[in-house]
Amino acid sequence: MIHEFIPEIKEWFMKEVASLMEKYNRIAQYTNDEIQIVIELLERMDLKGEDELDIDELIRLVEMMKQNSIEALEFYIWWHKDMSQHLGEITIQQAQKYIEEIEYEGFVEVENYAIYNKRSPLTKLKETILDEMLEYSEHVERLFDDTQLAEMWIEKITKQEVIGDFEDVELDAIVEDIPEEAYTTSNGIEIMYVEINI
Repeated sequence: MIHEFIPEIKEWFMKEVASLMEKYNRIAQYTNDEIQIVIELLERMDLKGEDELDIDELIRLVEMMKQNSIEALEFYIWWHKDMSQHLGEITIQQAQKYIEEIEYEGFVEVENYAIYNKRSPLTKLKETILDEMLEYSEHVERLFDDTQLAEMWIEKITKQEVIGDFEDVELDAIVEDIPEEAYTTSNGIEIMYVEINI
């Protein structure tokens, strides 16, 4: 009985070997440096070790990196690991757009999340958040005690003056949730994120 299956098993085995060779031939079009950058990125972001790496996924990520930036690929991988369950999937092009905004503005707002470079002053982000928060009594009560509120009322402090007073205050003193580290870039820049509930 087992001898009847040998040609079929042999044919199946040869198909598997051919498929494996095709995968490795496809990856041969990329340089060792390109492949190593993606593998190290995946390891740094605690996603996969070399022993559990899928060749098709590796090829897809190397191709994304070649067509965009390593920073966009880092963002894309982090998003799919930590944010897609909250905000849905994004494309590598969206990741490139978001990372460019972070590089230019210091932050990007995506729905009710702020994603930012920890080293950025975030003046514009804090102004935007405070401008909206100061419209709601629960946020005003959380940010100021009764004495401070009385002094502001007596001195007729404007909303813009209050916002200006927060220029040197850290973002985590303004928002309710504690900011979390998203990831550290290959350049050593900490990317943070926080949910903003207003």
